[in-house]
Amino acid sequence: HKDPSVFAAASEEDAASIIDLIAVKRGYPTAKFDGVRAYGQAAEEELVFLEPPIEYLEKVGRRVLWRCLKVREGRRCGAKYWQEHFEAAVLETFKGEVKHNPKSPSQYHLGQLGVTFDLHVDDGYATGPQENLVKVFQALEGPLELKISPLVFPGQKIEHVGAIRYRTVEGIWIEPF
Repeated sequence: HKDPSVFAAASEEDAASIIDLIAVKRGYPTAKFDGVRAYGQAAEEELVFLEPPIEYLEKVGRRVLWRCLKVREGRRCGAKYWQEHFEAAVLETFKGEVKHNPKSPSQYHLGQLGVTFDLHVDDGYATGPQENLVKVFQALEGPLELKISPLVFPGQKIEHVGAIRYRTVEGIWIEPF
């Protein structure tokens, strides 16, 4: 069992199929986004050095230096920290609009806007009415620094969390790498 104080829901396996289902059923586009870093975070903080967890040191039997490519990666609570930061930004930006999926806490829904997204560590996947999806991403550009893909419509494909998603009118075909 995973300790929720250490691991975030966002560190679980990818649950983007619900996003695909909503997109196909309602004819919405999809988009993916990658969290870069918190707004205002200094560029020199992008590379950090950390000590490995005690459990690792006990297995290896000697001290080693860990170098993280990004602040949230390599940390034992990296996914949890990013999810908490992301959630705080979404809750602040869309006060009273945000609902969590109780069975999959990495999924968020913005009621009035009809936008749903799933967070997998720092990778996100979203769907909703085109104009509202664009509005949501524009609003999140203030508190978060995100790399956002172009919107994906039937006849197009997108790469997301180890798979290529081929979009058709009837469905989305997923081809793992």
